[in-house]
Amino acid sequence: MKKIKMALAFLILVPVIAYAILVGLIKYDEFTSKISKNDIPALVKTSTQSHKVVLISSGLASLWKRVQLIQQAEKSIELEYFIYDLDLSSRLITQELIKKAAQGVKVRVIVDFSLPVFKLNPFVAAFLKKSGIEVKYYNTSSLMNIWSTQHRSHRKLLIVDGKTVITGGRNIADDYFDISEHYNFFDTDVLIQGEIVKSVLESFNVYWNSELALSAENLTTDFSDREMEASLNFVRYEPKTEKLLADLDIKGRELYEKSVQTDCKDITFATDHPGTSVAKRVVYDVLVKESDKAVHNIWIESPYFVVQNDGLEHLKKLTSRNISINVLTNSLHSTDAYYTVSAMSSNIKNLYFSGMEIWAYSGKARSSAELINGHISSVRWGLHSKRGVIDDKTSLIGTYNIDPRSANLNSELVVICRNNPVLAQAIKSDMKNRMENSFPIVKSGCIECSKNLIKDADYLSVLKFLIFLPLANQLQFLL
Repeated sequence: MKKIKMALAFLILVPVIAYAILVGLIKYDEFTSKISKNDIPALVKTSTQSHKVVLISSGLASLWKRVQLIQQAEKSIELEYFIYDLDLSSRLITQELIKKAAQGVKVRVIVDFSLPVFKLNPFVAAFLKKSGIEVKYYNTSSLMNIWSTQHRSHRKLLIVDGKTVITGGRNIADDYFDISEHYNFFDTDVLIQGEIVKSVLESFNVYWNSELALSAENLTTDFSDREMEASLNFVRYEPKTEKLLADLDIKGRELYEKSVQTDCKDITFATDHPGTSVAKRVVYDVLVKESDKAVHNIWIESPYFVVQNDGLEHLKKLTSRNISINVLTNSLHSTDAYYTVSAMSSNIKNLYFSGMEIWAYSGKARSSAELINGHISSVRWGLHSKRGVIDDKTSLIGTYNIDPRSANLNSELVVICRNNPVLAQAIKSDMKNRMENSFPIVKSGCIECSKNLIKDADYLSVLKFLIFLPLANQLQFLL
């Protein structure tokens, strides 16, 4: 009996001690960051030259344009992603990269090494290297290193010839390009051409040359037979990619040509620095400063809406100035991250008194007219866009989620286009369309609206949501 008690005490104490150590490290980091932040050169660049900007809301259009840009590359291609899956869309992109590398185009790829989502393993990378493609992994820290492994690069970029960049919320996986038969994301990218692309490329090189970016051949990993087989299948020719390419050339092109294109003459690119320190996170500060310029209204779309005290106080300060704030995020039914919904739910009373209105997406699919497979319109869909509009003239699009991970732990980026009502109106109109398929969860005079957060969710999702609810406040800084 004594041994059982000791074992139970051990099982309880170990996570408590680990949690206390992690919190202590974060608080210490926040304290030291106040001292060291001024010593870190800013990765924030602004240009007032003319820039072509294309808003890409369709996943098919975004995939088609990525493939087209790769096919047109003459000198260099850079890709940097949090997720690079081993599926149909990633196979298509990879095959096009192999073709360009064979033509002498320099191809470099950075993929984050977050084990829960990591797919592009060193076995695949070894084949890509033989094909002329260099692959590096960002932050290969072991899970045993509790502190450093929390830092991830959440940046997402495709740069071609140093002249054109596509950035936004999309990773390289079927879920982000409207072709998954299981679950799909509504997302947003922007294509940019102009002077600011040089700064984006400079930031890529900062990450490429970072001590946290490890060449794939320097990483030793054991693979199961199943993983090796999947890797081999990934790099082999697959007729399905030819079919997808043909479909994209019709439907993807058509949807891309409907995208809003405009000219931005006041544009800022901001990104965090490589490394774990809070001092290296600059995107949060940039977003706060930009929101402080608001006079009338702010529209926000984020897959997660988990705000800590400092963020909540800032939002309250804005609403106290009679600035209207509308937020669109996921419901439990529309997300694949139940724990973030638990975290938001645990803070719902504070959000109710914040003066904001918050809407949760229902999970409804795109119109079948916007897809190449009618069956996909019947599967569950969720939000993944990270974007905002200020006073109907300033647009913000990037990789930053409204959550503590993006604020304090992950490397993020954002593009800001000011004084451009055309782009702002296009984003706002798209958000309003999604709100028509959403439920209010925080609204003045509607206390019962919070129940909409779990509306239509399946039994298992609700169960996980409820189990995690008591831990949500304690672990909020990790979500």
